[in-house]
Amino acid sequence: MRLPLPLVLVLTAWPASWRRFCLAATLLLALPLQAQTLNVGVDTSLAAAIATAAPAFAATRPGVQLVLKTAPAAALLNELARGAPLDVLVGIERETAALGEQRRLLRPEARAAFASNRLVLVVPANAATVQRLADLAKPEVQRVALGRSSSLPLGRHGREALNAQRLWPSVQRKVVLADDSTALLALVKDGAADAALVYETDALAAGAALRVVQVLPTPEPLRHGVHVSTASRQAELASAFAAWLRSDAARALLQARGFGPP
Repeated sequence: MRLPLPLVLVLTAWPASWRRFCLAATLLLALPLQAQTLNVGVDTSLAAAIATAAPAFAATRPGVQLVLKTAPAAALLNELARGAPLDVLVGIERETAALGEQRRLLRPEARAAFASNRLVLVVPANAATVQRLADLAKPEVQRVALGRSSSLPLGRHGREALNAQRLWPSVQRKVVLADDSTALLALVKDGAADAALVYETDALAAGAALRVVQVLPTPEPLRHGVHVSTASRQAELASAFAAWLRSDAARALLQARGFGPP
């Protein structure tokens, strides 16, 4: 690398030790910035939305690369407990977040909701038997897909909706369990279930093969949160990403996929 002439003249007038120091500093500044990697764990229900939003955030941070890992929120939390290098968890609901804070895996001061969702009942597009939640008790309805409540908040929401209308005793023996929203939708698409209780955004992403027949009330709004890991070595960058998810730019991208404001 050729140094500017004025800098060369100044360096030659200084003692040798100073010349070596300044030359090293100049060479260091001339090197390209080292890329920062932010490891982001994303709940399955937000995988497509965050994959779309991530490049928009990276564009605001030259040299930053986001690496996304997709799994159900509870599974991501367990991986974090086993030492997985996750800086941020995205899409976690209140119950899972509280567990993560109790286990000192998530920073309680670095949490925030950035989007909301709704619980819906979906059926095959050409099906007519199920038009509302109460129809799940009909004898001709053989199988109902629900999330596994021990690992999926969506499963708890589904069971709460059935209990609220006193349908659980009639539906319990028909339940087919799945570990994530993708599997729930596949059960209905493939004819392995007559209906499923899923997030509205998942139903929209499923396309014309499925039809939403009812939006179901929930005791409280279904909010998706973003949380910074206590083990993150990129805490400042992780917090910046969490803040960006609450920005107008991110909200516009999320709303295009059916997510509501927090």
